[in-house]
Amino acid sequence: MPGRLYIPPKFVSRYSLLDAMSAQIARAFAQSGWRVNPPPGSGPALFILLNFPANIQELWRWIRETTPDDQVAILHFFVDHPLALFAPHIDALAARADYRMLLPCRDDAHLLRLRWPTLRHMTCPHGVPPEALCDPETLEAGYNARPDEPGARPIPLLIAGSIHSAEEIAALHAQLPAPIHPVCDDIVAMQMRFPHMPFSQAFDLALTPGMVSPDHWQLLTAIWRYTTASLNRERRLSILSAMQGVPTAVVGPQAWAPHCSGSIEYKGEVPYQDLPAVLVASRVCLAWGPTQFTHSYSERLLLSLAAGCATLADDRLAARAEFGDVAAFFPADRPAAAREQVEALLSDPSLSYSLAFRGRDRIAERHLWSHRLQTFLAVARDVCPQL
Repeated sequence: MPGRLYIPPKFVSRYSLLDAMSAQIARAFAQSGWRVNPPPGSGPALFILLNFPANIQELWRWIRETTPDDQVAILHFFVDHPLALFAPHIDALAARADYRMLLPCRDDAHLLRLRWPTLRHMTCPHGVPPEALCDPETLEAGYNARPDEPGARPIPLLIAGSIHSAEEIAALHAQLPAPIHPVCDDIVAMQMRFPHMPFSQAFDLALTPGMVSPDHWQLLTAIWRYTTASLNRERRLSILSAMQGVPTAVVGPQAWAPHCSGSIEYKGEVPYQDLPAVLVASRVCLAWGPTQFTHSYSERLLLSLAAGCATLADDRLAARAEFGDVAAFFPADRPAAAREQVEALLSDPSLSYSLAFRGRDRIAERHLWSHRLQTFLAVARDVCPQL
């Protein structure tokens, strides 16, 4: 009998990212024969959560009502940095023998076992759905045609991502006690200068001797939340500024708009599920990684490659290890180097096409959600072998 998967269809997230991701994971399971969100029944069942349960008590009730026996595995796919976790919920979840956590983030993951000694967590990279893959037959024409010709990719450079507004940064700053402000400034300065330095290392170097908190995890999360937002804004605006003179489309929150002028045009917010349609119209995508990660990459890099963009990413260990032969890279502390790479890709259609063609195939071969089922199921069967 096919397995039973239960996965919530609705979440609260920017660009409806988690809603789309949940639906994509559900389809991958359904296509492999699983029954997705069937009526309650007996027998083994797999529950997959993304990021934050809205109400932990409602979660327990849902599980009890859906499968009355004990053959349950709960997988929590948390697509952010460990310090973004909501500690009270993880306190309850980590105490369960049937709970496992999956994270695409490798950065600072060692902190999890310090905060939750019984927690069992594993790495699972992002995936993308097959519909994110462009038609390979259209790729060559897309790079060789003039922008106004049929089949061309009319957007020379696409930048997609988020920044906080200056007002949002100020509000986060105001929430921190004054003695912490210099610590935060030092962390941002160090991570700007040394892009491969993870937050925990910068924190250790910047923390004032003798500064302690009765809740060290709370101190870490408060400082991480502000410094990541501040670093993200500073780094991404410096890179965006370096693109002035290159026809560039920017999609993301309204906070980008005041910084888009000249050759840089703000295109507004795009729901996550609609991003592939924008990418497939772009020649080059600056697929920078999430600032809260130092070594890990996000779904943005996968989507760019899947859409057949000539993909430029900031240099990260995990990204280079997997995509070093199908993408171009630049050091995140050198915006001018990013500009040079963009110009090189735009001026050489054959190079762009070669990267795009091989990058699209790499995603099709290794990075669809169907490829992630093996990891999901291996972890689930560690909990419930009957699945």
